[in-house]
Amino acid sequence: MKPESTTGSDEMTWDELISNLEFGLWSAVILIPIIWFIQGESVSPDQFYMRCGLTMIAVIGAPTMTLIRRRRQHENQTPEPQ
Repeated sequence: MKPESTTGSDEMTWDELISNLEFGLWSAVILIPIIWFIQGESVSPDQFYMRCGLTMIAVIGAPTMTLIRRRRQHENQTPEPQ
């Protein structure tokens, strides 16, 4: 068996990073209400603020990452003028 070469092909590109972040944020948007239902009411104000903060990050971040990904795909597909 040959050892794998380390030519940098295992490095993550920006497009892959954006896609992974987008997936994680949309997953959080879907799972946050379920987790809130299972855990019940917040025990302390700190827990409430953390829940609301993470929810806001997910709800704002998911569409933002989708727009960024779509914009990057559109920029990569448009031919350069000659």
